[in-house]
Formats: sequence, C-alpha cells, structure tokens
Amino acid sequence: MSCSGPPPLTFDSFSNSINEGQPGVITVFVYISGTGRMTEAIASACRDSQIRYTDSKTSWGAPEEQSVVIHVGSKNRFADVLTFCETNTLPLIHAATGQNDCIPISPKCPIIIAPNCTLPIVRLIERALPEMQLLEQYGMRVQLDEIHQKSKRDIPSGTALAMAEKLRFPPQLIRAERRGISARAKHTIVFSAPDIKIGLYTETKSLRPYAVGALIIARMLVEGDPLPNGTHSLKDILQL
Repeated sequence: MSCSGPPPLTFDSFSNSINEGQPGVITVFVYISGTGRMTEAIASACRDSQIRYTDSKTSWGAPEEQSVVIHVGSKNRFADVLTFCETNTLPLIHAATGQNDCIPISPKCPIIIAPNCTLPIVRLIERALPEMQLLEQYGMRVQLDEIHQKSKRDIPSGTALAMAEKLRFPPQLIRAERRGISARAKHTIVFSAPDIKIGLYTETKSLRPYAVGALIIARMLVEGDPLPNGTHSLKDILQL
C-alpha cells in the first residue's frame, strides 16, 4: 500500500485544484453508481472541478483511463458494478452503507470500504475516538446518539457503527433517530460521571462534504501505486 497521505485540499479550495487537467498532471475519470441525491452531489462536485464522469443513467462500456468507480446506489445495482470493476480491475469506492454483506470474501478488484467519505470525520473516528475511549478508565460511561433524515434506511448508520467500534460501545445501544427530509447527519458522543461530562458533537449539513471526500479519495487512488485486489479501509488509504 503506497497511496500518499491526503492532499492539502479544503472544501472551499476544491473546485479546480483536485483535477487541474494540466500537462503532466494525473486526472481521474469517475463512474458514479447510483441515482439518488448522493449521486447528484458527486456529479455536481465533478462539474465544479471539471472532472469527467458518468453515472448510472448511461451504459458503461470500455473503461476510461485512470478510472475509479464510486458506488452510492442500491444493493441490486452493486452486483453489476462489482462485475464491471472485477472485469476491468478498477478500484471501487464502496460508499453505500448497509451493503457490506454483498462484498465477496476475495474480490477480484480493489474495494475501498468507505461508510463515510467526509475526511475530517474519518480522521476524527480513526484518531480521536480511540483516545476518548480511554476516558472509561476514569469511571466515565459513554453514550452515542445519531440523527439522520427519514430517507436514511440503515439504522444505525455506517458512521455511527464505525464510531461505536472505536469507542468499544455496543452497537445495539446506539440511540438512532430519523426525522425531517433534509440531508443532515448529527452524531453526539457524551462521556459522563458524577459531576462531570465530556462531549463531542458533529453535524454535516449537506452532501457536499461526502462528495468532495469521495473525489479526493478517487484522485489518491489513481495517483498512487495500484492497490492489490481485496478490501481496504479508509484508514489504510489515508495512512491514519
């Protein structure tokens, strides 16, 4: 594994810096698997940054050079996407949660498991939460809550489950709520003991941070050495 660390991009400076298209600069072609709001968010980020892409509304023929597939669609769509990636040995960013049971034990292409592509939150989960878990050594008890829009089908979310794993918190005790229609995600972690509380709160107010993160990861995949076939975590890709 030799993908370099995350490039120094921010959400504000994203538009042209991710895929400059200058001579000698590696560009990326993105296949977006899905038809929902996340698909449109990724497509919008591609247009903003002049990244060439196609989505599930068109048929996929012979793959473009420097291609990466981002799956944010349904389970039914995943089987066809996996066949496309395995046939052409393309890296697949699996960003649809609640579908890990569809992934074969030994895939014939690289599959990056990405329950959350928002890179600041990925770093938070991988680096900060294991340290916070140590607060239990002082007799503190943790509670994990999450809120998503009603259209979010997986309960708890993949992000909440990833947080619970790092906190060693039983996933069945996650308090998950679904309300409203806007695409928002809120997670609250509170450690408590008599006379003291320590908390952490995250809120993502749109799908753009997920889309930007997915495209940064896609660029890293084409710029780095080819990944071996099999499953890979974002922790490995981002070298966290």
